[in-house]
Amino acid sequence: MTTPIFRIIPILCILQHLFPWISVRAESTDSLHSSISAYHCGLWQVAEPLYSGPVSTGLRPGGSWTQIAAQGGLEDATPTWQNFIIGRTRWLSAGASTRTRTPRGIITASAEYRNSHLSLLSGCETLEAPLLYPYLTSDSIGGALKGETYRMEASISDSIGPVSVGIGAAYRATLEYRQVDPRPRNVTGDLCINLGALYSISATQGVTLDLRAARYRHASEISFVNPLGGTVIYHTTGPQSQYRRFAGLGLSSLYTGHSLGAALSMLPLSIIGVSAGVSMDYNAISKQLVDLNRLPLCHLSRWQYSAILSYTSRLGAWLLMPYAQWHHTRIRGYENIFGDATSGVYPKIASIEMYGCCYSRSYAGMAAKWEPTHKHTIMIDGQLGTFSLHEAYRIPAYDSSHRYLEWHTSLRGANTFGNALLTSSLGMGSQCGEEYACAQAAMHYPLSSTLLGAISAEYRIQHSGHLLVASIAIDF
Repeated sequence: MTTPIFRIIPILCILQHLFPWISVRAESTDSLHSSISAYHCGLWQVAEPLYSGPVSTGLRPGGSWTQIAAQGGLEDATPTWQNFIIGRTRWLSAGASTRTRTPRGIITASAEYRNSHLSLLSGCETLEAPLLYPYLTSDSIGGALKGETYRMEASISDSIGPVSVGIGAAYRATLEYRQVDPRPRNVTGDLCINLGALYSISATQGVTLDLRAARYRHASEISFVNPLGGTVIYHTTGPQSQYRRFAGLGLSSLYTGHSLGAALSMLPLSIIGVSAGVSMDYNAISKQLVDLNRLPLCHLSRWQYSAILSYTSRLGAWLLMPYAQWHHTRIRGYENIFGDATSGVYPKIASIEMYGCCYSRSYAGMAAKWEPTHKHTIMIDGQLGTFSLHEAYRIPAYDSSHRYLEWHTSLRGANTFGNALLTSSLGMGSQCGEEYACAQAAMHYPLSSTLLGAISAEYRIQHSGHLLVASIAIDF
């Protein structure tokens, strides 16, 4: 099988033909480096959701540029509040992006291929488990997964007087698989359309409205080559519970869903000014068991709310930006009840809300950018926040609360040396003062819904692990 690095090389060659104007840019090297430097070390990254629309992306600093790059990374194992472990991931990627300013708007496009290897995913055979939790396909083995992701994105905007309008589209396709039993094959497709408009209310401020819609599809198939059979496949329904009736059935499952969202923001038309915005998104996903005549097993709905406020000012060679953000998510899970099968079809009797989860993250911070010359730029960001979560399941009874303090800090830099531009970043963070309380009906672990009648409770305060991220890139 072709190794990831030998897949990356031909993809870089293809991307160079897709973006042929990289070698005929009209800008000088210094101008090009200045644009990439302003983009890489821009304070807009602190309030990135406000600048993600097809029109508001034009308010990001920097001019026109095209970039082709190969990257790689290694991420350590991370425990999640969903009671499973995301293992160590190593990945390589090849991508290209272009950003072209026109007299009245901006055109952006990007394409990326990523090859990854996930060393451990404990008991979970479903791709994108954080999105689909708690309705996953699982077993007692788990194991390493290989993956490939293709991503394409483009947007265009134009202005007529004080009004600017734009449209954007993004598509992502992912394949993950394992070559030993159990052998999952997960294929995901995600298409998103974004419409945006901006109205200039003054010479320095504008109001933006973004509307977005997306379709989601995730097909999962599990097979066994061992002639003696394999482990039992479970369909989880909550923390340490599963749909007992269909245990061992439904090796092929299908997740389908859609999402709708809207965002309203006020942004500065230049660097200095107030940035504020609110957004709301709704996401609905259903799970079907394909082997059982597309039996509609369960349904998941998610509401997400966000608010961001910041102010950018200049102090000598420094740009200062204090900011605050709030994010809240509300999840509800509905499970279907079925009668006895007739001709292989299970009649649906009722649908009951069984799972509920709410979590919030609030934080405030300060970002500063220092640019003594156009060849040297440094950006520093620090934030302190809180995280709180409440999760509950009806039968078997389960109720838990989780909260902690967290802090993050990052340092970015861009320096020009002759014809080369060196960009680097370093980030670190930690969680502290963690509190966890849980009351639940005792049950067989890991995946049994049998209620034993005992009640257990747990409360702890602990210090969680640290986070360290680093990257470096060179442009010629």
